[in-house]
Amino acid sequence: MTRHFLFALVALLLGAFILFWIRGSIIMDPDFGWHLRMGDVIRTSGIPYTDPFSYTMPSYPVISHEWLTDVVMSLLFPHIGYGGLAGIFAAIATTGLVFPLLLVTARERRFAFLPLFIAIMTLVNFVGVRPQVLTWFFFSLILYLVTDYRRLQRFFWLVPLLFALWANMHAGFVVGSIVVLLAAVYWYIQKRLSLRSLLLFVSVCVLATGVTPYGFRMWFEMLQSMSDANLHWTIQEWRPMIAHPYVVAWAYVLVSFLLVLRFWKRLSLFTLLLYGSFCIAGLLSMRHFPLWVVSSLPITITALQWLFQEVSVIPEGKRRFMQGFGVFFGIVCLLSLQSAVTLFFYRDPYPEKAALYLSLQSQEGNIFSIYDWGGYLIWKNPTQKVFIDGRMPSWKWQAPRGESNYAFGEYQQLLRNPDSFESIVTQYNIRMLVLPVGDSTLETAPLGQLSIWANQTAHLPLEESIGVAWLAKKAEQEGWQKVYEDEKTVIYQKPSERKFKDFAAI
Repeated sequence: MTRHFLFALVALLLGAFILFWIRGSIIMDPDFGWHLRMGDVIRTSGIPYTDPFSYTMPSYPVISHEWLTDVVMSLLFPHIGYGGLAGIFAAIATTGLVFPLLLVTARERRFAFLPLFIAIMTLVNFVGVRPQVLTWFFFSLILYLVTDYRRLQRFFWLVPLLFALWANMHAGFVVGSIVVLLAAVYWYIQKRLSLRSLLLFVSVCVLATGVTPYGFRMWFEMLQSMSDANLHWTIQEWRPMIAHPYVVAWAYVLVSFLLVLRFWKRLSLFTLLLYGSFCIAGLLSMRHFPLWVVSSLPITITALQWLFQEVSVIPEGKRRFMQGFGVFFGIVCLLSLQSAVTLFFYRDPYPEKAALYLSLQSQEGNIFSIYDWGGYLIWKNPTQKVFIDGRMPSWKWQAPRGESNYAFGEYQQLLRNPDSFESIVTQYNIRMLVLPVGDSTLETAPLGQLSIWANQTAHLPLEESIGVAWLAKKAEQEGWQKVYEDEKTVIYQKPSERKFKDFAAI
C-alpha cells in the first residue's frame, strides 16, 4: 500500500475519533447517570446484590454486569468530566475500527477508504459514553485474534484473559463467545484444531466469563434481555433496524450485501457464517448492528478489491469503476448530513433545572418520571429513588409484598391505560410526577420540527410522548397541581403534599 493511501486511512480514522468525540459530548446516553452512580455505590459500599436505585423493585437480585466500567467512570469523571469520558470512549470506538483493517492485505487496504467512511458515518449514530462501545472493541479484537490460525496459536492464552476482562465490563461478551465457537469449529473442520483442543479452548473461554462478582449469572442477565420480545419492540436501541431512519447505515447494508452476494463463493464458510449470523442479529436489533458493521468491514473491503480486479479486464473498466466510486462517495457524503442535522438541532432533553428544584424540596412519598430520565435523576438526586430506569425493562420475578413483579410492565400500563393511574400511584405512594413538556412553538416552526425529530431519533419514542401527554392530562383531571414548569419539564403534585420552598431562590 502506497504512502498516500496509508495517509488517507490515518486521516479518516483521526476524523472518526473527532466525530465520535463530538457526538459523545453532545448527546448524553440516558443510562450515563445510573452508570456513574453505580460506580460511586460500588466504591463506597461494595458490589450491590439488590437494587439500590428503585422503589418499585428494591429487593430484586440485581446484576451489575458493567460494574468495572462503572467504577472506572466514577473514578475518572471528577477529574476529566463528561467531555473527557466522551474522548476516551471515542478513542475506544476508533481503535475498534483498526483491527478490521488489519485483517485485510495491504493490496486490499487500498480499497478500504469508502467502506471505512460509510462504516464511520454509520457508527456515529451509535457511539457515546456507553459501555456497549467496549463490546465493539473486544469483539473487534477477538475477531482479529481468531480468524487467522497462526495468530490464534500465538495468542491462544490471551483470548480467555480478554473474556474475563470483557465479562466484568459489559455483558456483550456473549456475542464474543459465539465468534469463538464459530472459529473453533471452523478450524476443527479445516483439520487445524483437534477436537480436544476445540473443547478446551471454548471451555476455558466460557469459564473465564464466570470470573465476576456474580459468577455465571451474567449469562442469565444477558440471555434474559436478548429473549425478551417486549424489550425488542419498546426500547429504542433494541428495536429492529427497519424502525430507524439511519440512511447511511442502509447505504452500507446495500453496498456490503451486493458485494458479498457477487463473491460469496470465494468466501470461507466461517466468513459466511460470521457475516450472516451478525447481519441477522444486527437487523433484528439496532443494538447489535455496530457488531455487524465491524465484522463485515474486512469482508466488504476484500470483495470491493475483487470487484476492481474483475472490471479491470473490461475496456474502460477502471475509469468507470473510479467514476462510480466517486459518485457513490458523494452520495454518502450527502446522506451523512443526517448526522450533522441531528447534532446541530439536538436539544439536551434532560430535566436539569427540575432536578435542581427537586433537590431543594423536602417531601414525603415517591417521584414518578419517564424511563429515559430515570438514570439522570439517579445521578442528580441520589437521595431519591426512581420508578424505572434503563436497567429494568427485563426485570421480572415474584416480588415480596408491596414491590413490583415487573416494573417496566407497570410503567407501560401507566402510560397506555390512564385507568391504572390511581392504583399504581397508591401502591407506590407516588406524590409527584416529573414529566417532559411539549413545546408548541417548536411544533409549528420548520426548524423546530427538525429539533423534535433529532431528539426523538436519539431518545424519546413518539408513542411514549403520547403516553406522557395522557398521563399529564389524567393527573390534572385527578386534581394534581402543577407546581413547576420550564421549557423541558412539568411537575405535578398531589394537593395534600404541597409543602414547598419558594422556587424563586433557585
